Amino acid sequence: MAKTFRDHPRAFALLLLTAGGFITYINSLPNSFHFDDIAGVVRNPTIRDLTNIPAYFTDPSTFGLGRTREWRPILQITYALNYAIDGYNPVVFRIFNLLLHIGTGYLIFLTVTAICQHSKNELGANRKAPTNLPGLLAGILFVVHTVNSEAVNYIWARSSLLATFFLILAFYCFLRGPFGLGQDKKWIWQCSGAVSYALGLGTKATAITVPGMLVFYEFLFLNPAAKTPFALFFTEPRRLRKYLSMGLVLTGYLAVRLWLLPRMFTSLVTGGPRMPSEPRISSYSYLLTQFRAWLYYLKLFVWPAPLLIDYPGFGWSHSLLDKRVLLSLAIILVVIISAWLFRRTHPLVSLFVFWYFVALLPEASFIPLADAVVGYRAYPAYVGLAIVAAILSRDGLEWVRRKAGLPGGTAESFFRLTYGTTVSLIILALIGATIIRNQDWRDEITLWQDVMRKDPTNPRPYMTFGQQAFIRGDYETSGEFLDKAVQVNPKSSHTFILRGYLNVRQNKNEQALADYKKALDLDPRSPYAFFYRAELLRKLEKSDEALRDYQSALKFMPYYTDAYLGIAMAYLDKDQIAEATEACANLLKIDPQDRRGYDCLGTLLVEQNRLPDALTVYKRGVQRNPKDDELWYGLGSTYEKSRMDKEAAEAFDKARRLRSAKIAAPTSSDFPLE
Repeated sequence: MAKTFRDHPRAFALLLLTAGGFITYINSLPNSFHFDDIAGVVRNPTIRDLTNIPAYFTDPSTFGLGRTREWRPILQITYALNYAIDGYNPVVFRIFNLLLHIGTGYLIFLTVTAICQHSKNELGANRKAPTNLPGLLAGILFVVHTVNSEAVNYIWARSSLLATFFLILAFYCFLRGPFGLGQDKKWIWQCSGAVSYALGLGTKATAITVPGMLVFYEFLFLNPAAKTPFALFFTEPRRLRKYLSMGLVLTGYLAVRLWLLPRMFTSLVTGGPRMPSEPRISSYSYLLTQFRAWLYYLKLFVWPAPLLIDYPGFGWSHSLLDKRVLLSLAIILVVIISAWLFRRTHPLVSLFVFWYFVALLPEASFIPLADAVVGYRAYPAYVGLAIVAAILSRDGLEWVRRKAGLPGGTAESFFRLTYGTTVSLIILALIGATIIRNQDWRDEITLWQDVMRKDPTNPRPYMTFGQQAFIRGDYETSGEFLDKAVQVNPKSSHTFILRGYLNVRQNKNEQALADYKKALDLDPRSPYAFFYRAELLRKLEKSDEALRDYQSALKFMPYYTDAYLGIAMAYLDKDQIAEATEACANLLKIDPQDRRGYDCLGTLLVEQNRLPDALTVYKRGVQRNPKDDELWYGLGSTYEKSRMDKEAAEAFDKARRLRSAKIAAPTSSDFPLE
């Protein structure tokens, strides 16, 4: 094996990383969708048609979760491609996540190996140490580490996986190009780096840090005599040419974002987006909290427990004098100062210590986000920690051997065997812990049972269990769970939406209206609160009020197809056929796959005696949904009204065959758990 690694290091590393990745995550592939996966992927109609891809680049409303402040077209393309392969089969989505994760591990190997082989002073005092081993160890550690299971298991976290893949790919390409690690075809490497950088920015803002990483590399390895990293540009401005392509890409990215999202910096003034369970957070409070978060992510890398999908108990810090903030700042400063002091003897360690902090800046700095701590947010930063751990273990081994004065031969071999065994046991322990953690992600019940065990004050487990009891028809148990969720966190808007929906199903309409009002008091921008209140108002024959709420829901979630269908029904209640027809047509513009839109529009066109138009709609509907018996029946009825008896008989026969072939499926529910 050792000979194979020496002779074919790249092939061996790829094989080992792939095998390690699949062994670690094979039990996670059948796991279901979770949490934001539902709203961001499953209920995002724009990913169901590849013809929507151009809109990903120009229309922010195509992004999932009802967010219009995000621009991630490359991410959305991957979701659309996954859907095109096998619909909402989670295995396809998860294999893609896993391949990205393994690919990042392989890029870590290539990057570290390239630096070790081509830089003159990266090895410190130990210039004879192997150059392939640190990269391989770093790659394996990254791929199997339990802390990264949160990003790999969470399909919605693909943004972090994909952005990190392109981030390190761009970094590696630029190293091989303008930064001198490659011997030829530097312009190809530079172009590849620029393309990778653009793809990363089109995935998530995390990738913006590539130039900063390269500045630290140039400072530590190419010009260690410089006083500061940025002093290089003042003494030798021509160095800026290396960053020209990155600058052009970044300028284009910012221009597109400012054009599409003119309010992208509003949160800097008004504070971060407000979650139902949290107040709006200022930039200052968010920054103070992130100092603690940086240390917490570091702790999770060293000891990955507890791992949670949701960390509401982390809390916010509002004062610099907060003891937790001061302690975190002190430890962070010690780490950074140590990296600075050892920058000449151990530049590779220093580089990736800086990488850890720089990688956290886009999401964990002063720009407020909804949550204080999110497990997958530190995924790109863990690249740096994995490399630091690998380098320190190698150099530590050599340091201990020298201090112990071990001679060559048997004693040294025994020492290296002990080291190898220890590293192997650590990796095996991480693999085992990751496999166990994957089981927590099996479905919503297992995931939130895990949260309940580790954080009993979190309301989301009770919300989930309330949903499951509702689906079973056990409304009493569902109500008990939701009441408990309200007790645990009375500021959660979504809990009141859930309880309101339950009250509707129990014909407790006044209680439901009160719950929806409370939800909107807590979160006036909630499209779900507006939608479900509109549904109740329609039931109470208050069509005008319902229409206003449907429109409000669309204001905050422009792709909300259920709201378009609700508008159509409300107009029908008022006998406004033309307006209802327009609403159904708008639904199909948003989601050309939605069978409800074809059924609704076709029925309305028939009522207006627009039979040729109705035929066109139904034909398009059965083309998109060839196994939908109701659409085939609607097509047959329209043929019959058009006196096209032969075509009607064929469509009716098709509908009957599809209906008889139906297999009873478990009942589902649109219970609003987002």
